[in-house]
Amino acid sequence: SLLEDIVVMVNASQKLLRRSPDFQLITPLTDAVDVLRATAFRQKWIDTVAATCRSAMAYPFTEFRFLSPLPRGYSTGVSVAAEGEVVQRCIQTAETIQRILRVFVNASNSGQWQFQQLLYHGLRNEKKSAEGLVSVNYNSRHITVCCGLFYYRVEVLDEDGFVLDTVMIAERLWAVQQHADRNNREICEHKLLPDAREDLFAFYQLLGSLTEIDGVECAAVWERLKNTEPANAASLADIDTGIFTVILRTLDNKSASARWYRSALVLEEREEKGVLAVRGHSILIHADDLLEFLMRVLCWDDAAGGMSDKNNNNNSNKEGEFLGTGSVFNSDGKLPPGVEHLDLWLPWKDRKPMRPYAVVTPPPHVFPLSISREDNIPFAYLCMAAVLAVQRVLTPFTEFPTVLVAFPNRRGDLSAALMYSYEVEEFIRSFCGGSALVERRAKRYLFHKAVQSLAGMIDACFHEPYPYYSMATLLLKEGKAIGIGTFADNAILGTVDLYVTVGMLGPNKKVLDFETSFLLPSRFALICSASENISHKSSSKCPSDAHLIYASLRGSEGNEEMSMGAQLAECITDKIQELRSLVLNGNSM
Repeated sequence: SLLEDIVVMVNASQKLLRRSPDFQLITPLTDAVDVLRATAFRQKWIDTVAATCRSAMAYPFTEFRFLSPLPRGYSTGVSVAAEGEVVQRCIQTAETIQRILRVFVNASNSGQWQFQQLLYHGLRNEKKSAEGLVSVNYNSRHITVCCGLFYYRVEVLDEDGFVLDTVMIAERLWAVQQHADRNNREICEHKLLPDAREDLFAFYQLLGSLTEIDGVECAAVWERLKNTEPANAASLADIDTGIFTVILRTLDNKSASARWYRSALVLEEREEKGVLAVRGHSILIHADDLLEFLMRVLCWDDAAGGMSDKNNNNNSNKEGEFLGTGSVFNSDGKLPPGVEHLDLWLPWKDRKPMRPYAVVTPPPHVFPLSISREDNIPFAYLCMAAVLAVQRVLTPFTEFPTVLVAFPNRRGDLSAALMYSYEVEEFIRSFCGGSALVERRAKRYLFHKAVQSLAGMIDACFHEPYPYYSMATLLLKEGKAIGIGTFADNAILGTVDLYVTVGMLGPNKKVLDFETSFLLPSRFALICSASENISHKSSSKCPSDAHLIYASLRGSEGNEEMSMGAQLAECITDKIQELRSLVLNGNSM
């Protein structure tokens, strides 16, 4: 049964870690099963997310970085020569916005409900439970645009609900960038004392980071803004009800200070030319579905249909005229119809009690690994290298390496499994022992046995029908089970040394890499991207064999952890090379 499988999984992992297998149910089976039923389990998971995450940005998410598509009839050479890279970026971002809207409507009209919460939805992260957490705004015709220090309302649908053409959207994005640049310069050039100017910038930084600071502080600022000035309330409502959020780079290609992460979908321009990132909240859309949606956006064909025939007919001639002649956008800094600066403001007397302003918690340290597509490194090999590195750097004398593989589960939350077995332990002893008596051939044999063992764990976890790890955690939290040793540090349900996950990007090279976050207590996270097309919906392909194209280690804040993370990342890279040299001998991995 499901409950038996959960108990066996937890206690078997505890035995491998030489810990007490004391996980057991203390309630009638029917009570325990009720907690794990599909609707109840998902509700409890969302409750946990809402209660645990300190800001909207901290919610579990999936993000894909990709090459932005080009409009039909687009000539890169003409556009760059005539308009510059900033306008080119606007055009590509506008094309992506239009495609997102068209793909969403096409999917909705086809009854593909897996995407239904991707647009027109947002999170009210001041709520601390699932009740009232998700807001819906189907009447919106605008997107929320962030640029520099400021927020903007940009209409992307006309009065009849049809999507605007790419050029009009691009012109509006260009106007936003011009306006944000002018406003920023005016603040810098305004005759203020240095302390006053510093306070003003700090205040705008606070406004831009409302969805990144602690939720309690965010709610306090929100209430003060609304109660002080009615215009603030209207601006906040518009910011929060956009169809989705777009974060633009500034004219000098700087990252925006204003960022709005309450939207279900966030589209962000990145520093690299032609690169965008799309981010979705995990409680609203599964990672596989977000990737499928993105692939439809990238592969969208105008001939396949869209928002309306009326729009397609108007769009064709205007795009061709603009892109063929290289006409220049209006750059007078004024906002055209359909674009509104959503100003937020408090006078000094109302700002003073808020000082010092809340600040954003520093993001996790990121340590990229030296991995490329040409290395052909299978995911299982990297996992073996990670276990070896954790044993070497984090637990050389005291503990067993507690390394989990983790994947999002369609029923909610995540599936996770301990990557440790007797085969893995035997290989670690032979590999790290340094004994001349252990021949290379014997080490290679033990390595293959260990990798086969890891591959079985990885693939079983990926295709797990139920999220056993998350369900075990929920049973403990709800008092349906006990197991004191299971949630201690370095135990299976406690804070682990490292978790490893991989995103399957498919063979299309337009999707560059992937990032995700789980509510899984861990000192470090190893996030990988692979080029295979492997889905949870089919068990014909296995993630353990997926060849990696990118990997990076994430660590928590703190100088000690930063130093340890750098050592761990370097050690993982070294272990990969050592394993390659062990098995290659002139043959490909």
